[in-house]
Amino acid sequence: MEEINHIKKEKHNLTENVTDKKAKMNRRDFLMGAGAGAVVAAVAVAGVAELTLPNTGGVSTKTVTSTVNNTVTTTVTGTGTPSAPTLGKVVTLNINGTAQPIYVQNNWTLLRVLRDKLQLYAAKEGCDRGECGACSVIMDGMAVYSCQILAVEAEGRSITTLEGIGNSSNLHPLQAAWIKHQATECGGCAPGMIMTAKALLDSNPHPTLQQIREGLSGNHCVCGQYISIQDAVADVAGVSV
Repeated sequence: MEEINHIKKEKHNLTENVTDKKAKMNRRDFLMGAGAGAVVAAVAVAGVAELTLPNTGGVSTKTVTSTVNNTVTTTVTGTGTPSAPTLGKVVTLNINGTAQPIYVQNNWTLLRVLRDKLQLYAAKEGCDRGECGACSVIMDGMAVYSCQILAVEAEGRSITTLEGIGNSSNLHPLQAAWIKHQATECGGCAPGMIMTAKALLDSNPHPTLQQIREGLSGNHCVCGQYISIQDAVADVAGVSV
């Protein structure tokens, strides 16, 4: 019995020693691990030679570097409010014979500027990918899709919209022919179609019917008024149908 008690006592003492040692190692490991982890993380970041955090408004740029003895140095540069990145510029657009200085962003299309900034609403936004022709205007004598032309690219070019060729009191011959031949139903395609027809007749005053069809092939009419549109253009061109 005495021997059994002795064994139990020895086992108890052994357990206490192990537990105490383990607890002490945990505290030490925790402190050492936390410190080492911070250094390793910082050195790992600094190991990329240099890490620059972007300055996003009033916050100084922070550069983290490592030295030869594995210490971490933090420097602060670029204090103060940074200048905003350049997103656009002022361009001068020649619209319907008038030079118009206007600020545009680099990604604005000519169509957006015409409608949203200059309040010239004739050109319509249809497909917005250069297929339907509803946004057609004349630039340097050629019909173009204004949804596919950046406003910054149009600087210095001669641009004509439907507003520049006639109005309700002084219709252009093509506008009058559209009314005469009832070539418009919803009106969505009419401005672009008329501008494309004008570019065609300006370059070829007396086209054949086939040339008229080919010249207007890049403009779509969802109402299907193609025959009436053809007849209106042919009437102005003096071509019999």
